[in-house]
Amino acid sequence: MQQRNDTQLKLAWLPGMLQSPNHSLTLVVKGCFDLVAGDKAVLCDDPDAGAIMGDMFLDDKPAASLRYANDLVIYKPKADQRGQSR
Repeated sequence: MQQRNDTQLKLAWLPGMLQSPNHSLTLVVKGCFDLVAGDKAVLCDDPDAGAIMGDMFLDDKPAASLRYANDLVIYKPKADQRGQSR
């Protein structure tokens, strides 16, 4: 699958099965915004902010403790927008 993204937002997809045997595709969109009092939020200047990544380990050693855990999952109750296609 190819993606085209003309924005600073980051995109990832996670294939899975929410209700087996039906296949599902979870799309993740992340971004970094600066909050402006009394105005709209604006995208921050850092192009790497909001990056989508997996687990990050101390000293980049997979046998070490986690520095940051991966938050990419197929479904987060009360946090996701769901849609269906036919």
